[in-house]
Amino acid sequence: MTEIAEAAEAKRAERDRGFHYIGWTGGILPLTLKNALLNILTLAIYRFWAKTDVRRHLWRHTHFLGDPLEYTGIGKELFLGFLLVLFVVFVPLAIANELLLRYLGPFGATQILSIILVLFLIGVAQYRARRYRLSRTTWRGIRAAQTGEAWLYGLKRLGFWILLVPTLGWSYPWQRVHLTQYEMNNTVFGDRKFSFDGSPRPLYKPFAIAWVISFLIVAVVYLMIIPDFKADLAQDVVTLEDTGGLSVGIFRALTIGTTTLLLFLLAAPFIVIWYRVREFAYLISCAEYEGIKFNFDVGYWHLFRLAVGNYLITFFTLGFGLPIVQTRKFQFFCTHIKVHGSADFDAIHQSTEDRDKLGEGLADAFDIGDF
Repeated sequence: MTEIAEAAEAKRAERDRGFHYIGWTGGILPLTLKNALLNILTLAIYRFWAKTDVRRHLWRHTHFLGDPLEYTGIGKELFLGFLLVLFVVFVPLAIANELLLRYLGPFGATQILSIILVLFLIGVAQYRARRYRLSRTTWRGIRAAQTGEAWLYGLKRLGFWILLVPTLGWSYPWQRVHLTQYEMNNTVFGDRKFSFDGSPRPLYKPFAIAWVISFLIVAVVYLMIIPDFKADLAQDVVTLEDTGGLSVGIFRALTIGTTTLLLFLLAAPFIVIWYRVREFAYLISCAEYEGIKFNFDVGYWHLFRLAVGNYLITFFTLGFGLPIVQTRKFQFFCTHIKVHGSADFDAIHQSTEDRDKLGEGLADAFDIGDF
């Protein structure tokens, strides 16, 4: 009995040294049902208050060093932020886009500029949403914050996405490390900043493996489709009864191509998750706060089961099960993110950073972000 008690005490002590989610997945089900009903009755207007309720539930069930987090945001802030972005940003942009299309026509330059603007705004939205969530997160009465400029982050992100095209994706590890470094070096808890010391070099080996496998799959798809199309164009053999007007070669090529493409789409999540496990583990190991370091001790199949389960929940609940998905994520990362070292939290004072008075309107308009 003593050994059991000692083991339980050791487990509790290990838990209290890091993150711990004290709830269970089904605990959020009543809140999920309430939010789903109110969203239906209000034609989704209630989603801002629903999101706030979910965040409060998740935050207070997440403990760090034995004490819970607290979320202090309110639904009204999210709602007003959305209205501001809708009428100040999106309505003028929609009018300008309509005028350009009417007087200049739908030529390539207009479309390219629209895509560039959207990519820039998505980056700005992600940064502002992160800043808002951090500014509404407290622990032991101390508030988190985020400094830095959202427009600069948006430009950085836009530049990296453009760079993906000429580099055939090989700039992606550099992109992830650079953007994460900007985020973490501007992340504040109290009056102290986090730091990030990383290089893209360790990510290039797993990225190269994932890239080569993806390239080979795409090459196989290409080689299986193109010869059939060329052969059909040369011979022009048509069987109307069997193919409904399609030539035999094209019909066969479409069948093979569709099957191969489906196989690629089935294989892609395996490849992406394999790489993302290694990427996240490395990025989190590069972050530090006042002597505290982190590591991610999860295997491939753990993350794969989480991703597949979350997809199925979202699909079969038509999106209403998103709070359950979010709870599963909180539980998963609290379990697998390990904390090493210690900090003198008594010496940390309240953050003096200004807080946004409005919520994540831009992010909500683009429907990005989980929480």
